[in-house]
Amino acid sequence: QKRRFSRSLATKAGAALDAAVIRALGFAVGRSGPTRGPKDAKETLEWLADHYGRPEFLTQPELFFQRPEVPNAFCVRRQDLSDGGSITDIRFRSGYEPFWHEYRDSYRAYEENQIVCARWYRGQKAPRPTGIFLHGMGGGPYFLEEKIFSVRNFLAAGLDVVLFQLPFHGDRRPHDAPRMGVMFPSPYVPRTNEGFGQAIHDLRAIIHWLHDHDVPQVGVFGMSLGAYTGALLATVEAELSFVVPMIPAVSLAGLMWHHGRRNKIRRYAERAGVTEDLLARALSVHSPLSRQPRVDKDRCFIIAGEGDRVCPPEHAKTLWEHWGRPRLHWFAGGHVAQFGRHQAFSALTDWLLQIGLLTPANARGCTTNL
Repeated sequence: QKRRFSRSLATKAGAALDAAVIRALGFAVGRSGPTRGPKDAKETLEWLADHYGRPEFLTQPELFFQRPEVPNAFCVRRQDLSDGGSITDIRFRSGYEPFWHEYRDSYRAYEENQIVCARWYRGQKAPRPTGIFLHGMGGGPYFLEEKIFSVRNFLAAGLDVVLFQLPFHGDRRPHDAPRMGVMFPSPYVPRTNEGFGQAIHDLRAIIHWLHDHDVPQVGVFGMSLGAYTGALLATVEAELSFVVPMIPAVSLAGLMWHHGRRNKIRRYAERAGVTEDLLARALSVHSPLSRQPRVDKDRCFIIAGEGDRVCPPEHAKTLWEHWGRPRLHWFAGGHVAQFGRHQAFSALTDWLLQIGLLTPANARGCTTNL
């Protein structure tokens, strides 16, 4: 009974903190929003929905998600680890071509975003199975993500790690971007859709590069925005050895509409005739629910927070059902205050052992600090 009370308290505390964060984000968006909405907002969004929401994209994702070439990466060894491993920074120019021709020059003008940035943590006995870890919205700095993802512990457990910076995040954030606010994803549909197109392109490029460097198995572990991106990647890339979405979203339109209910941007959109269904159609090309995953159900593991109010639990449940009910682990906390993440990461390590990506000799004793 005491344990149930503690779990309930953790869930309520996590939900309360999430609610405060949502209010703060809504206030910031509201202050930076337009003073009046464009009269042709509905017509513009309908055109974008027709352009990006083509039915053939749902059955033939390669029509939108281009298959990349193996990149010619520039690598800089940053540090030698005490156990004989290393930390290496990987950079290469993105070969992504924006799908919307009229938007190509504008999109390419974000020069910093055209350089793909990742940091590779390798153990002594490389090559080993490797996880690409994808951060949440507004994240990306390596020093921060290393702590959030407990990288050193996964490394000690036998899993090499690549920290990947999503478009418009970390070192890929344009120097003239607004100090406050996130460029991707955003209510601006073309940049959001092309950003996900580029994210999947660049992730597939680095997966092929890792395979080209004798890495035997590559999977993806994403949190929040990274979970959405990882779940999307699983519908496009067949060569993933595992996929782990943590506190996932499955509908950006649903999140924007729900969290924007008190925001003036939504009020302007509604007055112009914009609906949630229309927005969902415009964003459908990258929804993880638009296609079935190409990863076997036994290689999928979903982690969700009972108190999550940023990406509510319904999103994780919907993804779980859509994927045929794979392994699902619930922790007590919320999106920001992740009470119970220790148990979640320990459950993940046990699962990686079960599917043969870790060995008991490596993983023994390495979960205590996750």
